[in-house]
Amino acid sequence: MNRELIVVLCLVACAPGCGDSLEPELPSVADAPPAMAPDALQAAPDAPPAALAWSPAMRLDGATRIGAFSPALAVSAAGDAMVVWWQDEALVAQHLRPDGGWDPTVVLATKISNGIPQVVGNAHGDFVVAWRQWTPARGLVIRRFTRAGGWDDALMLAGELGEPQLAINDAGMAAVAWVQEDGLYVTRFIPARGWARSEPVSFSADLGSITDGGIALDAAGGLVAVWGQSLEGGARIALWSSRRTSSGWSNPAEIIGSTFVWQSTVAIDVSGDVIVAWTAIRRPPGKAVKLSVMAARYVEGQGWLAAERLDRDDDDEAGAPVLMTSAGGTALFWTSRRAVAITHLTPAGWDELQTTPAGPQDWHVTRPGHAATSPDGRTVAVWMRKIEGRGEVWTGMFTPGTGWHSLQRISVEDGTDGYDNRVGVDASGRAVAVWRQYFAGGHGVSPGTVVSTYR
Repeated sequence: MNRELIVVLCLVACAPGCGDSLEPELPSVADAPPAMAPDALQAAPDAPPAALAWSPAMRLDGATRIGAFSPALAVSAAGDAMVVWWQDEALVAQHLRPDGGWDPTVVLATKISNGIPQVVGNAHGDFVVAWRQWTPARGLVIRRFTRAGGWDDALMLAGELGEPQLAINDAGMAAVAWVQEDGLYVTRFIPARGWARSEPVSFSADLGSITDGGIALDAAGGLVAVWGQSLEGGARIALWSSRRTSSGWSNPAEIIGSTFVWQSTVAIDVSGDVIVAWTAIRRPPGKAVKLSVMAARYVEGQGWLAAERLDRDDDDEAGAPVLMTSAGGTALFWTSRRAVAITHLTPAGWDELQTTPAGPQDWHVTRPGHAATSPDGRTVAVWMRKIEGRGEVWTGMFTPGTGWHSLQRISVEDGTDGYDNRVGVDASGRAVAVWRQYFAGGHGVSPGTVVSTYR
């Protein structure tokens, strides 16, 4: 398995002895160029209209020479959004205010080789962005944004570190996690104290190489880590977990002893239970190997309950699960070749699977989708469906008691395909969707960062 791919989901922390130094070459907000957002996205009414609707899709990157890649998105409960993407050898970010207006684009890093940026946000409009870079120095770079103070200076964690995973809570605490040669690490941000020294997560390093993992942060600042670890020379993979409290990291607990772990995600719900989901391999008798969605749950006083497969179509393939927790409960979304699906967690377990076709019979989903849920349990999803070599970005809504509805295409007519789909929703049900789409121009076909808002 490609270690560069799978470490994306592992815990965040700094290498032993790595200096928490600031990267002087990274520009600050003062160095930001003029806004790149289209005029049509610069203004919006002070309050959302009574009937929400998707805006026409618009490019944020301004039809750049080289193109725009790897968009990332986070949306706060108040309606802020932060979009981050690579553009013309620079990492840029743009903030959408709760009133619907866009702040000027900010350059976060320039002239570097890079990994995929990640961003998370909380209910108050605080955001954390992190990315892996190879030049001018190897390591992870972290920047925080607050609505009141703007962008903090960059924090550079030096070393051969894997792709970051992030978590944040409404108290302003944050965590960045990654994997490096000697294991999983995490660094935490504590308000009024700043970034703490990195620390290793307790795990059984003698068992074998780490294949996949994830991190979650609860309201009190407690952390949960999950990871896959190869056993018996890679013959099987076990899924493990550890929890950090004021006394440190707990001893690793085995979730499942033999599985294939990929695209794992972990969350902590409002009751404190831990849910983990991942893509797994299944081998139907007499048929080719297929992918499925698996999930397990940790309940206080009971430990880890048995893992279970959640997709139901033996002839289809499912993967790339998205876990969502809110005051309205916990939901799990995923895409398959034939449909998009959602299920909700109840005290008795996962409820009935709710699916909707991704499109007409001759369409099929070719890229993972994404989803987000509001506090009342309403979910907004985006995905790409493809026919005759052309992909389109579609969106749909799921409302408890109503089911799937409002399916529509939101990608632009003159672009092709739609990758890296991301969506976020605020407490009022307003949403933002971003994706990478290809356009023909004077420099040939190049990708752009596209946005549509649901207001």
